[in-house]
Amino acid sequence: IPWASEITPDTRLAASSMALIGDSLALRVGRGPAPFPRGGIIVQSGGTVATRVRLCNARRGWGISERTPPTEGDRTMDARLFSEREMRDMGRRTVDRVTAAIEAGDARQATRLAERMYNEFLSMHDLYRNWITATLSAVGKRFGDEVLDEIMTEGVKAWWGPTLEKMPDIPSDATPAQRAEHMKKKIKMFVAGLRGHLQPMHVEEDDEKVVIQMRPCGSGGRLVLEGKYAGPDAFHTVEKPQRMTYHRKDFPVYCAHEPPMELVDIEANGKPFVVVEPAAVLGKEHCSFIIYKDPDKVPARYYERLGLKKPA
Repeated sequence: IPWASEITPDTRLAASSMALIGDSLALRVGRGPAPFPRGGIIVQSGGTVATRVRLCNARRGWGISERTPPTEGDRTMDARLFSEREMRDMGRRTVDRVTAAIEAGDARQATRLAERMYNEFLSMHDLYRNWITATLSAVGKRFGDEVLDEIMTEGVKAWWGPTLEKMPDIPSDATPAQRAEHMKKKIKMFVAGLRGHLQPMHVEEDDEKVVIQMRPCGSGGRLVLEGKYAGPDAFHTVEKPQRMTYHRKDFPVYCAHEPPMELVDIEANGKPFVVVEPAAVLGKEHCSFIIYKDPDKVPARYYERLGLKKPA
């Protein structure tokens, strides 16, 4: 704006109508002490029309002051910070920009954007990881283990239950080949979910089971490695051995969601799709997700550690 006029601060103003005189006049009306008050109005026009401003509940007078726009060498927050292209790019999803770069044959730009997208996802992942762990810590510290276990189970039920329902059912009359194919699809869906933790994985298979490890664990393990359970602002450690700690003492509160996952699954479906073998040293070694290809062959000890008996 080549020349700007401003209503002085500490007033309460309302514009019943406004317009501009000449090509270079701008009238700002608003509230508050800031030079560019929130909720203010800027009008610019090339025509000549009348203007009228009404004063409302003013304790002081008002005036008009001229403002000189900043030069390129004396840029302030009054000036535009971004070009139209920069604003469009900020509003686009990074995945769309990656796709566009690939389609344009710009491998270098696509690689740069892919790395940026990973960091964007990881930042948000860790934000929610820390948020939920801080919340669970507050529950455990203020209300104790019994309430924590109850809240943990209800929280797990809200996301793990619907996830299990989305997995393909294995028909009771399916042939061995069909059962194997259905189980393969379920395992791939589970691994796809684990990829959301953005860490490398190691997968092994033998005749009876598939074993998956995140290396490192994207949430619970990394919290330990980052020292989040130490110091004055430490997250909660469940001291007493109990069901939600696999009967181990000094268990990190985030990791205590694994037993409720198994419990919710058994209560809904009679047997667990996946069981967990926690590492001997959490965070420093790798926990294992174990999926038995025949759910009937899940060992009884995985039921018993939850206080349940394996169905006959």
